[in-house]
Amino acid sequence: MSETQAEMVERDIELKRVIDAPVALVWAAWTDPEHLMHWWGPHHFTAPECTVDLRVGGRIYMIMKGPQGPGFPWDGHFMEIVENEKLVFTNRPLGPNGAPLAEGLTTVTFKAVGAKTELTIHSAVKTNIKPMIEGMDEGWKQQTEKMVAYMEKAGRA
Repeated sequence: MSETQAEMVERDIELKRVIDAPVALVWAAWTDPEHLMHWWGPHHFTAPECTVDLRVGGRIYMIMKGPQGPGFPWDGHFMEIVENEKLVFTNRPLGPNGAPLAEGLTTVTFKAVGAKTELTIHSAVKTNIKPMIEGMDEGWKQQTEKMVAYMEKAGRA
């Protein structure tokens, strides 16, 4: 085992939330870059740049920007797409030289519960930069809160 492998840390989280919006609207919030730009990232972060090529093998790319810092680019590729049901994509935060700092896999499922949507997010990440994954739970929680607030503000939820 190499030194790099020995230092590798992994984190695996799952978050469930019932959203007062139909599945098709929650799906659009996750797949349309015009929506994603408004809510992606934890509180006080923005996503000023976002592209989505919504097809298996298609790329998703975003830059998250903190209130005081530079942009944090990340990219990934769609592994599985079942419209209004399931979205699976890789995600890799990128360093200043464009090299991945972590490797992740995120699965999002959408389930109709009457006129509402049960959203389940499962994210698994491995990296040798431990601080990068220590705030994953809170980050995903805040990001989901922002999505719900965005949908309510836009009159969608």
